[in-house]
Amino acid sequence: MSQCFAFRFEHRESRPALLISCTTTVVPDQIIKTIKADVENNLLPSAVYVLSTDSQRNTLLSLLNDTSLMSEFDSFVGDPAQKFIPIFFNPSGEFFFCRDESPVSLTLKNNILQAGMLRIFKTRQGLISSSPNFHFLKPSNDHCNAFIRASNLLVAGEEVAFLAISLLPLLKPQPNRIYVDTSSISYLVCKAVLMSGRYGGRVPLIESYESYTAVNQSFDFVEAPESLVLISATTSGGLASKILNGTTFPNSQVVTLFYSKLIGDQIGIYDVKDAIPAEASSAKPEDCADCADCARGSRLIKIVGDQFLPETPTNAQLIIKKTDFTGKRAKFFEDFAAKGLLQWRKASDIRADSKEHFYVDVGLYLQAPTEEFSGEFEKAIKKYFSRDVGKVIALDDPGSTALMESLKSIVSNNENITWSRMADLVGDSLNDAASVVVVAGAITSGRKLLDASRRLRCIAKSSSILYLVGFSKVPSMDILDQLRKDLQLGGHTLIILRECPLPRIVAQIKTAWDAEEFHLSKFAGDQLSGETVELPAALTERVVALTGEAEGSNDLFLKTTSGDTLKLRNTFAFWSGLNIDNQQATQADVYWTIQSILHDLRAKPDENGLASIYHSTVISPACFDRYNDGVIQACLLRAATPTELNYSIDNDFSQKMTDVLISVIENHENDQGEAALEFLMALWIDRLQITKDHLRNITCKFKSSQMPEDIRFLLDQIELKLQ
Repeated sequence: MSQCFAFRFEHRESRPALLISCTTTVVPDQIIKTIKADVENNLLPSAVYVLSTDSQRNTLLSLLNDTSLMSEFDSFVGDPAQKFIPIFFNPSGEFFFCRDESPVSLTLKNNILQAGMLRIFKTRQGLISSSPNFHFLKPSNDHCNAFIRASNLLVAGEEVAFLAISLLPLLKPQPNRIYVDTSSISYLVCKAVLMSGRYGGRVPLIESYESYTAVNQSFDFVEAPESLVLISATTSGGLASKILNGTTFPNSQVVTLFYSKLIGDQIGIYDVKDAIPAEASSAKPEDCADCADCARGSRLIKIVGDQFLPETPTNAQLIIKKTDFTGKRAKFFEDFAAKGLLQWRKASDIRADSKEHFYVDVGLYLQAPTEEFSGEFEKAIKKYFSRDVGKVIALDDPGSTALMESLKSIVSNNENITWSRMADLVGDSLNDAASVVVVAGAITSGRKLLDASRRLRCIAKSSSILYLVGFSKVPSMDILDQLRKDLQLGGHTLIILRECPLPRIVAQIKTAWDAEEFHLSKFAGDQLSGETVELPAALTERVVALTGEAEGSNDLFLKTTSGDTLKLRNTFAFWSGLNIDNQQATQADVYWTIQSILHDLRAKPDENGLASIYHSTVISPACFDRYNDGVIQACLLRAATPTELNYSIDNDFSQKMTDVLISVIENHENDQGEAALEFLMALWIDRLQITKDHLRNITCKFKSSQMPEDIRFLLDQIELKLQ
């Protein structure tokens, strides 16, 4: 722990000065060490002030006779006679020069105290700021996007002692009752009391009135001249105003410590407005811009209690509704679903080093595109295809090649264009090239387009680049906007014909399928695994499918206990009213749909969404009753994150999910329980969680019942987790 507190402050000369505060002990080695560290990181200070208490004045003066210290000081800063300035403060908080005991000017003293306070405020993060997804409800009932939390500043002893200097003038009358709005500042007050030396062996009564509790519940202040009321922090002066209006205290007895705004002639000590950003605001609920901005959906977090802490996190359940499937999503799936276009875990190209979790077959779509797509495509080419295009380059995958071929049919009359793939480009073939079109069938992150943009920096300065994308899966508008800015830098153009934002799942992310394979493969006949239990035949087939890198459209989920593939029934709520043939739908089509809904819900920060920056929101167990097709339930179990399926956070949530699980397992032989193996697998791999007591109830309930061997196997593995 440091024995001093050092910072720069504005001085009478052009360069700032350095102040070293040593209120506890004055150690020469620590002082020179601090000076060296500061000089190495900053320009030379105009002077070095060393501050301590009046009881340490002689020790400060002895530093001037420390030849080793003065020699090192001279080599680092300059002449100590001019630049080494010891000062001390007395119990009233007045500053004096050690050499002649003359008073330090009020301006210099205030500069020192203000600069040191701001250094502590910024370093210790005295301002708690919101994010775009939430803002705060203050004890005053005002809404704000930032508030001052004084307790954050009271971390280091020397820093607290420095702050306490400013409180010493308040203790001149020796108040015998000091009221604080939060007990966290009692440490600062006690430090000031001890430094004042006015109380001998006793300490005044220090009591918390819990901020606005005082005015809302008529706190019993002793309204006497010997009382002092302290307010830790304010951005409005509201609490001081209420206390002054509700009591007989004069302004001199109601003092705010940290403030950015005061009302009238209120008294404050530490002015922090220079550390508060201009966008910080506080407003009445009816005037709150964050609440009014419905599109952003900023969540309101209540600041509660004596310590000014955000409220205790709460747990919530979210029921997924048909309205969560937006019109834009519906239009996309009407064009793409149940046509073999939306696939799962498929490589975009034989040379690709990984498979795409969400794969769209652009080439197949372009064999029979909708009239709307064809019209938009042709219109975009007519509008953005430059007359001097000399080269069209497709990214290295079949979808990009297919889109390039479609483009070729539109501009077939231009014989001056060279058509190629990115892999075919060699050396300096692009140097000083005419305008270029880069074609991408589908993008997930835009990384390959950015790679292409770097290769195209060598084209002629007068030439343009058109990036033509058939299909975008980029996760969010923010990411897409940044990609657009990066690619269009220099006057270039990015055109995207179809969008379907989806979560980006790269090879490093462990999916439900990865966890399933890991758990099952331990029982898959590996003699080194040490497992003696054999996998049931159905699960053995599943391991073969997973380790064989299953891909496609109907191999996503475990089958029913009778060996049937999970598939949609005649109705699917989210596709209701759309021109989609449910009978032609694959598991991948349904999975894409559920993933897109959950992805949109994760972007909603209010009570209508899954965004859980502060609170925990789970998918309501009722959703598994509402959407009871086994394939939809399987999609929810695989598409949701473990956090969104963690019902163990609340006993009531867990009980409701347990009821669902029992019903599904009991009905494994009929439609109501066709996803029984999926539910049990989710429990085993900890994707779905309930309390241990409820988990034990399930394993005990079905332990002796006649169940298929695959269900018994999974129940046994779940039971082992409880031991």
